[in-house]
Amino acid sequence: MAGWYQQVCGALAALVVLPMVVKTLNAASAGLWFSFQSVLLIINLTDFGLSFVVARQVAYSLHTRSGEVSPNSDFVPTREGWKGVSDVYHASRRLFRWGGWVAAAILVLLYHLILPLGKLLTQSSFETLLAWYLLGAATLLSLQTKPHLALVEGTSKLYLTRFLGGTIQLLAGIGIITVLLLGGQLVEMAMVVCATSLLQYVGAKYLVAREVNDRLSSGDRLPTGLEGKFLKVAIPMGILNLSSFLFSSIQVPLLGFLLGPEVVPGFFLAQRIGQMR
Repeated sequence: MAGWYQQVCGALAALVVLPMVVKTLNAASAGLWFSFQSVLLIINLTDFGLSFVVARQVAYSLHTRSGEVSPNSDFVPTREGWKGVSDVYHASRRLFRWGGWVAAAILVLLYHLILPLGKLLTQSSFETLLAWYLLGAATLLSLQTKPHLALVEGTSKLYLTRFLGGTIQLLAGIGIITVLLLGGQLVEMAMVVCATSLLQYVGAKYLVAREVNDRLSSGDRLPTGLEGKFLKVAIPMGILNLSSFLFSSIQVPLLGFLLGPEVVPGFFLAQRIGQMR
């Protein structure tokens, strides 16, 4: 049910928000909005499949014996029970902090070095810059939320993370609709997205505190090389995510980069309609 709830919330928000963005904003602003969101998916690729690896590793460590690992398995041997889960959780948080620094650097390079080479930012202003960095901050917050969500999912509480995700999508949609009705532009819309990302981060931390925090041990002394082992397992998933992005999501920002943001809204809507079929 939680999965259906998340999908319905996302679909309802998209069905109302997307046409309203196109109707309310001018073509250039709407194109920038859709392009920025698609470009920032690149930042999410710094996850590189780690959240999936962490969730399954938490489930494995919780139920396996100390140091036990099956032959030819890509699970990482850890301590038994909650001690092993604690090691996985703290190592994942460290990895996502490193990924956050990489993501922040990509955020700056994209806006100031890559995007100016094309036509996407030909009408850029301070408001455009502010909207970019607000959306970027939302993306960075989303990245830092993932290890907490992965921990909860690994303890068989997937329904909680799905409910949180669906609620955040619904709140973001309501917020953007309200901003547009009040005459807001890109900056105000980006503020809504950033605020809801912060709510999701706080919500994920709350779930960890409520569900498992009293069972976690300190992460001061992690097993040597644990982060590297997780990265080794995550690399194939990261390559798959990158391939999927290059096949589909990159089309929107690439169109804006080559032809300008004005041509993006129609293509973006057509693409979304095609994906719903």
